Amino acid sequence: MTIGNSSYGFINEGTGNTVISNATVSNVGDNTVFVFSKDAAGTVVNNSQLTSTGSKNYGLYSAGTVINNANINYGSGVGNVGIYSINGGTASNSSGASITVGASSVGNPNPSDNYYAIGMAAGYYGDASSPAYTGNILNSGTINVTGENSIGMYGTESGTTVTNNGVINLSASNTVGMYLDNGAYGINNGIIQSSGSGLKRIVGVVVKNGSTIENNGTIQINAEEAVGLAAKGNAAGRNIGIIKNYGTLNITGVGARDKVIPSEGQALGKDMGGVKIHAPVGASTATISVNGTPVIPELATTSAEEYKEMEVSTIGMYIDTSNRRFTRPITGLSELSSLRKADLIIGNEAAQNTTGKIYSSKSSNTCTI
Repeated sequence: MTIGNSSYGFINEGTGNTVISNATVSNVGDNTVFVFSKDAAGTVVNNSQLTSTGSKNYGLYSAGTVINNANINYGSGVGNVGIYSINGGTASNSSGASITVGASSVGNPNPSDNYYAIGMAAGYYGDASSPAYTGNILNSGTINVTGENSIGMYGTESGTTVTNNGVINLSASNTVGMYLDNGAYGINNGIIQSSGSGLKRIVGVVVKNGSTIENNGTIQINAEEAVGLAAKGNAAGRNIGIIKNYGTLNITGVGARDKVIPSEGQALGKDMGGVKIHAPVGASTATISVNGTPVIPELATTSAEEYKEMEVSTIGMYIDTSNRRFTRPITGLSELSSLRKADLIIGNEAAQNTTGKIYSSKSSNTCTI
């Protein structure tokens, strides 16, 4: 059986059906789905080994109950997903079965062009055309993540569960064992581990935006800047993910850390001589008042005349605000593994372009980290 580009192997549109695949599949192309089912009362049992040399493929994409008993090798190409549980279904990868995924395509100018390679995924965050839904995934076998920026198990939305009772191998940089978002609940009873040398920025579990991870197993990673358990919040820095660690963390490498748990975002403000500057939690701009009266800052602008190199002092990086001499940004700071903080020193050159006492500066000055 061969599945060509943009094709399906099996489609189940009925109710309460059972789909059992024992087919011999030679290969799949690009943008394919081997089994697709919206049957919430149905069952899909896969005994067919799947191999892909293409990209953006799904092995099993299904509601209802899914049981995978065969190897899925989607290590070639980019953005492939082994198993996807939708609409509150439950999908499991059996003991003895392996799922292998390769690289992701991320960082594209258009976010819709980003495609993540994921071993097992559950749930959907929703958009303008499709409502959010949950899913449930259970790994009792092996998941191999062999390409950069890819994920072993992913779950999103409250009510979604992600459980690892098997092994997740991470053999590429910038990979994540389990990624939980928007209230999903994850349990690791198995092993999440790195595999190979020269690896960087591997994370055992990311728990984000009110999600929870319960680690009863082992997370063992040896990589530069490795993190065992990483909590994150929402866009405003609130609703930090919850970490419950009852297992073993063995995280080694330059700059490695067992856990990263940020503090919740907080309001920022400064009062001086009747002038108050206040930025609420999550705000992108601050409000200014003088003696209790709100003030709209005057925009100080002019044309650029020359560039000068970024001035880096012992306390941070100096930003020229004259709009005449643009500070060149420093790029590649993320490659400095020991760097944890950088202070920006904002110059007062913009005052030369206005007689206003309250002003803001708008220019092409940027700082890239």
